[in-house]
Amino acid sequence: MNVMGINLKSNRLRIVSLSGDKNNHARIEESFHQLEFPKSNDIDQIHIIRETILAFIHRNNIEAISINGRAATGPKSGGGLTFKTEGFLLGITPVPIQNIFTATVNATNRKQQELKTNQPKTKDLAKAYDLAFEALQ
Repeated sequence: MNVMGINLKSNRLRIVSLSGDKNNHARIEESFHQLEFPKSNDIDQIHIIRETILAFIHRNNIEAISINGRAATGPKSGGGLTFKTEGFLLGITPVPIQNIFTATVNATNRKQQELKTNQPKTKDLAKAYDLAFEALQ
């Protein structure tokens, strides 16, 4: 199974894609790990990002996407740009997207941390890896 984890933070997407299952998996196209939406509504750049994401999904046969879940209100709800980015992904993506919350990742870490052998060292990419790992079977 090929899956994609996207850590949304403001207008930035940190991306890790995995192939395999929880016991045996590898990263896909490690060089494709970050996209950034323009802070303005530059429609040409938004179209380029859309085509880039869709091409990656099709080229790598991505079957599921996990994104970081946001609280509905309060300090962990994210800002307006995160909300727009999440809505954009939900609107364009031809595969299922699931929201994964921090509590879920923490529970997995307690039970299956030893299976996370390919986790990146960068904090944002490590979070994206955790999200992708949650989508693996």
